[in-house]
Amino acid sequence: MTAPRDCVVVGAGGPLGFEIARLLAERGARVRATYRTPKAGLADALEQINAEAVQFDISDAEAAHPVFSNVDTVIATPILTVSRQLTRHLKASARSIFLSSNNVAIDPDAPVYRDLIAAETAVAHTAPNAIILRPTMIYGHAQDGNLSGLMQAMRRFPVVPMIGSGEAMQQPVFYRDLAAAAVALASDEAWRPGVRAVAGPAPLSTRRLYNEVRAAARARCVFAPLPGALVGVGLKALNAVGIATPISAAQIRRAGLDKTPVGETITAATPLGDGLAVLSDALDGALDAEGRPA
Repeated sequence: MTAPRDCVVVGAGGPLGFEIARLLAERGARVRATYRTPKAGLADALEQINAEAVQFDISDAEAAHPVFSNVDTVIATPILTVSRQLTRHLKASARSIFLSSNNVAIDPDAPVYRDLIAAETAVAHTAPNAIILRPTMIYGHAQDGNLSGLMQAMRRFPVVPMIGSGEAMQQPVFYRDLAAAAVALASDEAWRPGVRAVAGPAPLSTRRLYNEVRAAARARCVFAPLPGALVGVGLKALNAVGIATPISAAQIRRAGLDKTPVGETITAATPLGDGLAVLSDALDGALDAEGRPA
């Protein structure tokens, strides 16, 4: 495999995009790494990995054209419902990689995933040379929105609720493995457009996942299984009186569904325990926002 010659990584201000930019530059690619919001030290950090830092708002169509019109490869880390608008700026021969979610195959009737399916269809039409990645649960950095919140709750509270029986299967993917998968695809001479799921090395039950997170968090909490139907009734009652809740009815429904990958799958290698150790370090402040030693 060889690195693509000229690349743009969209969303390099986040850990996933930063890791993709780092891996591409390490392979010798010319990398323009875009970010929307300036953060202290970010531009310098990107320059240190031999990527060109470019502040860029994905909604700025006028600014997008010169950034994307002549590049060979684009990897966009914002979710596809946001990044789909970039396809209008790509040349026909460009390789592009976009991120969706494996949940479009698990819960296609949920509004958020209906929107993602529509975005996938639009991208397949406007950028037929694109690869769409559907990761399972992404984890491993302090902003992952998944296991980071669970680990923080386990450290903070003596009792942590677990919706459902705990038997639903999960297959979380470490964010650095997802980055490596995207770079490997971009570097593969046998480019093949289409959809791929990306998942961790092995499925495990939700209960076992909770136990693994608790061990990595060095927490002593206990888990309180809550029937999804009961939680749903309570949620409706709170919403009926105007109280916002941090979880939706659709999320409660998905708690009982297996979330293992669907369709053609790239299986990552990092063991869950190793990835959770990185997450624990990140939450402890041992790693910075881009996953480097603080």
